[in-house]
Amino acid sequence: MKAFKRIRTVLTDLNKIQDNIKEFVTQFDYTLLEGQFINNIDLTTSDTQITHKLSRDYKGYIIVGKDANQDVWLSATQEFPDKFLTLTASGNVTVNIYIF
Repeated sequence: MKAFKRIRTVLTDLNKIQDNIKEFVTQFDYTLLEGQFINNIDLTTSDTQITHKLSRDYKGYIIVGKDANQDVWLSATQEFPDKFLTLTASGNVTVNIYIF
């Protein structure tokens, strides 16, 4: 997401409004919006490393769809979180996930 850009004018009130908007929007963490959808990931009862291309450590993930009634959880071992998310499932399941 692009950063808020102030445009200075000769109008003092407009400059104040821009300052207030910038102060407001900079308080939010936009990490959730800077994620990646990955579809059709096959998970099993073993650890499955999922490659993401966020170029940073992931903050979390959301399962947005799955084809079976299986639980999915974050594996205890998370090697190279700047490249991979490692998940495990209670049984065979194909998931669609959003990693952020």
